[in-house]
Amino acid sequence: MTEHKVFDNFEPSIATTTPTARQRRLTLVIAAIVLIATAIIAPFGAVQLRRIDGFIPATESVIIIIDFFTAVLLFSQSRIVGSVGLLLLAGGYLFSAH
Repeated sequence: MTEHKVFDNFEPSIATTTPTARQRRLTLVIAAIVLIATAIIAPFGAVQLRRIDGFIPATESVIIIIDFFTAVLLFSQSRIVGSVGLLLLAGGYLFSAH
């Protein structure tokens, strides 16, 4: 007969820990950089680049594969952690992967 050990200690996951003040500041800095970059690039939005016929199919293929892998990773993480939020997020990624 085999013995099963039960561990009572909880190992924190990135999905269950709260962000630190430093992580929140870093997030705000990154968001500000993205907004500034968007403001700089916005005037060039009307410039039309040359046509590449295979761009859209190639991009969509990459997006579908990445969304599928992300969904699989989130499903496994939600199973380990037991988080309903991660399960819903994984379902969203799976739905967006078509």
